[in-house]
Amino acid sequence: MATQATRVGDGVINLEEFATISTAWRTHDPNDPVCDPNHPSYVKDPNAPGYIDPAGFANWNSRCDFDADFDVDVADLLVFVQNADWLWTACWRTEQVVLMQTMGLDGGELLLAADSTLAVSAESVWLAEYSSLIEEMEKGAEIALFLERLWLKSPEVRAEIGEEKWQEFVREVYVWLYDLRDAYDLMWEK
Repeated sequence: MATQATRVGDGVINLEEFATISTAWRTHDPNDPVCDPNHPSYVKDPNAPGYIDPAGFANWNSRCDFDADFDVDVADLLVFVQNADWLWTACWRTEQVVLMQTMGLDGGELLLAADSTLAVSAESVWLAEYSSLIEEMEKGAEIALFLERLWLKSPEVRAEIGEEKWQEFVREVYVWLYDLRDAYDLMWEK
């Protein structure tokens, strides 16, 4: 799932992937057979259950349809949150760190990028990681608040996914937030 969840292609699963899913949220695949007016299941009445709004085609992204049911909805978000290994890093990104370590560079010395144009102190790296973590925590809190409001204000969501599954899903989001908080605490211990 880690590689499937990596939507941005930067080798890390973080909020950029969540943003990709957010952009595709509640969209529908225009290639779904039921979108064809000649299909027997096509629903013409916009007030009828099962009607698919063509406006939902605009931001369609098939890579966000994890359950392959022609739409991006709560079920896809649930699959993503439960299976995406948050802050997973591709092996090729890890190798860059290992390469710097094998060059004998540590804490207080200068880290040199492969092209020798970027020189960053360990303190600068720590500050960048710290800032990124703070940003991730803020966005995570926004996500949790959005999900709580979504559940309270959307009868469609409550009808589509039962309360028990929803609570399990939201619990995973809060576990992720607690993990971020723990990472924050560990940064201050260094």
